[in-house]
Amino acid sequence: MNTMVYALVAGLSFVLAWWLRGSRLKAHHERALAEKNAMLDILRADSAASLAQLEHALTEAITERDKSSRYFLKITEFEQERDRIQVLYTRHAIGHGNAQQLMMNTIETLVRQLQAKGVRAQIPKVLHVVREEYQANYEVPARAAAEAIAKAQGAAPPAAETP
Repeated sequence: MNTMVYALVAGLSFVLAWWLRGSRLKAHHERALAEKNAMLDILRADSAASLAQLEHALTEAITERDKSSRYFLKITEFEQERDRIQVLYTRHAIGHGNAQQLMMNTIETLVRQLQAKGVRAQIPKVLHVVREEYQANYEVPARAAAEAIAKAQGAAPPAAETP
C-alpha cells in the first residue's frame, strides 16, 4: 500500500508540477501577447499619426502649388498687359511722330508758298526744337522697340511713314 501512496503522491506531484508549469507558461504567453498587442497599438497610433501628418503635408503642398499657380497666372497676365501697353505706346509714339512730321511738312510747304508770294515768313525755331526733342526722346526709341518686338514675334517691322 505504501507503494501505491507513493505512486499516487508522485503522480499528484507530477500533475501539480505540470499544472504549475502550464499556468506559468500560460501567464508568460498572456504577458507576451499583451506586450505584442501593446506594441501593435503603439504602431497603429504612430502610423495613424504619421498618416495624419502625411495628409496634412500633402494638403499644404497642394495648397502651395495652387497658390503658386495663381501667382504665376497673375504674373503672366501682368506680362501680357505690359506687352500690350508697350505695343500701344510704341504705336502711339510712332503715330504721333508721323503726325508731327506731317505738320512740319505742311508748315514748311505753307512757308514756301508764302515766301513765293513775297511774304516774309519763317518757321519758329521752337517748332524745330520741339520736333527734334520728341523725335529723339520718344519716336526713335519707340521705333527701335517696335522693331525689337517685330523681330521677337517674327513679323515685319513697322515702316517709317513719311507724308
